[in-house]
Amino acid sequence: MTLQQMEYIVALDKYRHFVLAAEACGVTQPTLSAMIQKLEEELDVKIFNRDRKNITPTRIGEKIIRQAQIVLNETQCIKEVVADETDSMNGNLRIGILPTIAPYLVPDFIHHFRYTIIPELHIASLTEKQKAHVLPLQANPPTQRHVSILIKEDFIRERMVNAVIDTLKSIIPAPMQEKRLSSHSIRLRHSKSE
Repeated sequence: MTLQQMEYIVALDKYRHFVLAAEACGVTQPTLSAMIQKLEEELDVKIFNRDRKNITPTRIGEKIIRQAQIVLNETQCIKEVVADETDSMNGNLRIGILPTIAPYLVPDFIHHFRYTIIPELHIASLTEKQKAHVLPLQANPPTQRHVSILIKEDFIRERMVNAVIDTLKSIIPAPMQEKRLSSHSIRLRHSKSE
């Protein structure tokens, strides 16, 4: 039995859906299914009842999943002990806060604590010392932002629109741009009466 297999059964119990559990674990659905099946064979017990509509833990499966959650929590504690003893500020910090006071505390807390999220575009304006502390977000799916330009239907200054877009393309690094943006200019639709 591996920690990975324990993560898989805990995720499947949480989502009750193989595809969603696999996405949460960052693996393919066949990989998750095969690893859970391998664990069931190793333990010689059925952890989940599977039918076309429902995935539910068996009676013994509930006990195994509960124990797996304890093991995973303890494993996380080991990582936190190491981080604390080595003065490392890396890792996850989850804070729960009531929505009635969040708007008043969170902005100042983030400002003073410095667990800050900045847009990739801002990195160029950082000092070298600041850049050394920048880490990419490990999000699945990857974080992204779409920037759109809204144009009134009766606007006809096509060259003006393309000048704005060309300026944006010169500011935004090429790897962050959609390929179609870099290869095409904007063509405005003219009204049927023209």
